[in-house]
Amino acid sequence: MCADLPFFDIELPLMDNLKLMAMAKEILSKLKPSWHCESVSFKFFTAGITNKIFCVTHPALNSFKTDEKVIFRVFGRNTEKIINRKAEVENWLRLAEVGCAAPLFAKFLNGIVCGYLDGEALTVANVRDDKIVTSVFAEYHFNTTISYSHRASLPTGRVSERFMTRSKLENFFPQHGSCSGQSWSKQQQFDEFFTKNDISLRKDFIKLQELINALPTRVVFCHNDLLVHNILYDSKSGKVSFIDYEYAGFNYQGFDIANHFCEYAGMPSTIDAKALLRLALERAAGEVLAAHFFWSAWALVQSQNSIIDFDYLGYAIVRYKMFRSLMHVHEGA
Repeated sequence: MCADLPFFDIELPLMDNLKLMAMAKEILSKLKPSWHCESVSFKFFTAGITNKIFCVTHPALNSFKTDEKVIFRVFGRNTEKIINRKAEVENWLRLAEVGCAAPLFAKFLNGIVCGYLDGEALTVANVRDDKIVTSVFAEYHFNTTISYSHRASLPTGRVSERFMTRSKLENFFPQHGSCSGQSWSKQQQFDEFFTKNDISLRKDFIKLQELINALPTRVVFCHNDLLVHNILYDSKSGKVSFIDYEYAGFNYQGFDIANHFCEYAGMPSTIDAKALLRLALERAAGEVLAAHFFWSAWALVQSQNSIIDFDYLGYAIVRYKMFRSLMHVHEGA
């Protein structure tokens, strides 16, 4: 399936937008030969903290047509240490076939070109809107139903190769006995929290697995990164779309819901389904722990590799504190 996708032997720069736009036009001249590349416009998105994402718009040639748009996703430096890019493309293509993802048009050395989906990324404020919450859960239910009905063809890999496994996270652990390659202040920040408190992610993960394995939870195909910026809402149609499936794969059934609500403080207060949501989160208590743990470990790796201006180490500490706080509650229960 991946072999049929057009590939361009071009690497787009992360830090030079002028050069990046020129090289993107070079790709588009071959991918979209009907486009007049001198007429296209670029819009860069700033919400992502892993990749560089931008939209290229080709204006309509006449009043009977509409503007055409594509999305470029330039992978962050060293993200292949965290993300299986081959599996990402294979999963994306299968998801697109059943209407769960935008079409994938091409690959280049450090990224992909995909279709544009109408809508705006949700915010912490509007995700609490009753109508939007209902749409999000309807889309989540649709995706879950599709996942089950196409279980044999949708995901890459086996159920045993689920997202939160020791073998996957083992790739993270050896890298943060220190903050190698970082500034002295970052190393000091790392030592002040992780070293001083004698924190062992390996030991924590063993405890986490024991806790989750004791819960009645199934392993299903999940998005695994369903934060608000990865949910688009089209106010005209009322449609919700999920985007950015780079972490998609098998995981514990409640992970997506738990992870989504770990991303912002507070809970929707007026939705009709509040009681149902509370019950779902109570049942997903282990997945809430898993979400905090994974993104803490992820941020530690990113703190050593990413060139994006974001306080990954501070984020790792915040998520780990949440993990430990909840783990203490479970251990004391």
